[in-house]
Amino acid sequence: VFDVYCYSMAAPGSTHYGFYLLSYEFVYVGSKHVRNTLVMFAIFSILGGVIVFVTSIMLIVALRKEYEKKMLPWIVSFGIFTIFRFLAYLFFSIVNDRIFAYNSLMIVIWTICIIVSIYGWVVVYSLYIELSDLTRLEDLAHLRIGTMQSLNASTTHSLAGSRPTTPHSTVSTMPVN
Repeated sequence: VFDVYCYSMAAPGSTHYGFYLLSYEFVYVGSKHVRNTLVMFAIFSILGGVIVFVTSIMLIVALRKEYEKKMLPWIVSFGIFTIFRFLAYLFFSIVNDRIFAYNSLMIVIWTICIIVSIYGWVVVYSLYIELSDLTRLEDLAHLRIGTMQSLNASTTHSLAGSRPTTPHSTVSTMPVN
């Protein structure tokens, strides 16, 4: 949001007053196409941030209840957002002057943010893989139990099984006195 504000305040041909707190000399004002590309990166970063925020809320619910399928929107959107921000970071660090402290500080901050973002994405993706494997194992176990029960039901012809009395049977075939 701050980048969009700065680009609008420092647009070529614009006049603005009141440089009390901030001078806009650090804002790129060179080529029109490069400036428009920087504005585009800033606006799409805002939109991507909103999408990541919404999917992060979905991720919190999914993590609490361990629904791996509901993690996929965050994994996809955050992965795309991280790649997009990395490309924007590269472009920003190439075209902006590092003479100004703001530009140098933004490069350092975005380097740290991108590294932390990649680490966070890998952590959530590995949890997604682990939960998917657990779900697959549970499904196989339920299938095996269902198959074994259907096999037992087809081979036994009485409620008590093949033996008249068993020590662990809950159904007794002994006559009641």
